[in-house]
Amino acid sequence: AYFAQQAPHRSRVAPGGDAAAGKGKIEACAACHGVDGNSASPGIPRLAGQHAVYLAGALRAYRSGARSNPMMAPTLFESLSDGDLDDIAAYFATQLPQAATDSPQTDKP
Repeated sequence: AYFAQQAPHRSRVAPGGDAAAGKGKIEACAACHGVDGNSASPGIPRLAGQHAVYLAGALRAYRSGARSNPMMAPTLFESLSDGDLDDIAAYFATQLPQAATDSPQTDKP
């Protein structure tokens, strides 16, 4: 709830990949995270504006199986090279994050 209430801002770290090339490689990501990385669902993380190094590392961890989530199967990344993952991370890092419109329920009865 705390983070959902914070004003979003774009990463100030220059991405290592090619954001323009990354835009053409995000089809699987965009289905859940949104074309610009601003998911409409409060249960799906927004990727827009996050640090490219963090995003690329997370993608590599999902691909290797070191990080797991049923929605992030390693098979989603089998055909992507490290350069492709850097490009995808660069694209999402350069997108303008939007404020959350919904936040998880935090009120207790």
